[in-house]
Amino acid sequence: MLPKVKKELDRMEASGVIEPVKEPTEWCAPMVAVPKKNKEQPRICVDLKRLNKSVKREKFIMPTIDDILPKLAGAKVFSLLDAASGFWQIPQRE
Repeated sequence: MLPKVKKELDRMEASGVIEPVKEPTEWCAPMVAVPKKNKEQPRICVDLKRLNKSVKREKFIMPTIDDILPKLAGAKVFSLLDAASGFWQIPQRE
């Protein structure tokens, strides 16, 4: 499985999801690779509990359907988003 993990990490690096760190860092986190059902590539899992404790979160109140529906009145164009690997879609600042 190691060659498949290396290939997946290379793919993630090429797509900008991860980047190599060549100097010592306090932000190391354990990684585990597990096989996906019916797929060749492994699932890369990282435990980010320590990092999450350091993240400052903005408060955001989710709008209700009653808030959203009036804004859609008369709309003619709608979009559909593919959320596959959606957790990779939000870039993080340095």
